Amino acid sequence: MPKKIKIILVDDEVLFTGLYNERLKMAGYDILIENHAEKAIESIRKFAPDFVILDLMMPLVSGEDILDKMKADEKLKSIKVIILTALPKSDAERKKIEAKADEYLIKSEILPKDLVAKIEAMSS
Repeated sequence: MPKKIKIILVDDEVLFTGLYNERLKMAGYDILIENHAEKAIESIRKFAPDFVILDLMMPLVSGEDILDKMKADEKLKSIKVIILTALPKSDAERKKIEAKADEYLIKSEILPKDLVAKIEAMSS
């Protein structure tokens, strides 16, 4: 039996994480939700996910700050990161973030089933 893919979803929007949590669980993933960005790095270390789905705009700590900390940490830098954000960035900002993340998606442009398909493609 193949290893169950572990995903942590970091986003301060509880309704959003609830919706995606259900869809990702239905797809058979092991999911952890972290609605507090300031606790994200600690949660990532403890949960040891295969993927981090990360919002950029959160109070106290931004998703980009979390991504920078992950890439600076030997134990976390190889974890695949999918940015899933409501805000389209300028081309320059987006290119900078895309260089650090494995994927950059806009919430209004992707359905939960499309995210599952993206994870499947990135897992193989």
